[in-house]
Amino acid sequence: MAVLTFVGLLAPVYFVPPVFQAVLPDQRLITVMLSVASIVLLMTYAIMPALTRVGSAWLQSDGRSVADSLRERTGHRARSES
Repeated sequence: MAVLTFVGLLAPVYFVPPVFQAVLPDQRLITVMLSVASIVLLMTYAIMPALTRVGSAWLQSDGRSVADSLRERTGHRARSES
């Protein structure tokens, strides 16, 4: 989960603060507060739910490869089992 959080934070931390800084150039504290609030909302309601769906097989794996977990979920057999 830490890897997904790291990946999810990369874009908003890079792009959101400069937007608020451009809009409110002389208001450092307000810029930081708005940036943090926006990033938290984005992470909570958009980014992490999407990353959790994309990485669900990896998050729920029990040491097996992601490919094996996906095959099991979809009902496909490995080629050697056919």
